[in-house]
Amino acid sequence: RAVEASVGLGKLDKQVLRELRAWLLQTGMEALAAEPENWGLTSAIGKLLHDQGRLGEAEPLLRRTLEANEKQLGASHPKTLATMRHLAECSREARRVLLSA
Repeated sequence: RAVEASVGLGKLDKQVLRELRAWLLQTGMEALAAEPENWGLTSAIGKLLHDQGRLGEAEPLLRRTLEANEKQLGASHPKTLATMRHLAECSREARRVLLSA
């Protein structure tokens, strides 16, 4: 209750979530360095970076995932299409940021 009174649960939740995302990203990047062709992990890190607004870092990971999915699964596979959607969203947001600057 002392924390709730001094900081508020909303602020505390945001801080914990921010710390958790940072930890997930660091752990994921370390795992990806050890296993660079783990496309599920590559995709997950790309999505996490995208969610954090780090579009320039997210886009290449999502693009690599898309290329691998197209080769391994085919262009019409649901995983390929989902990755294509994530990449398109990331590219669209990056373009929007560039145009607003």
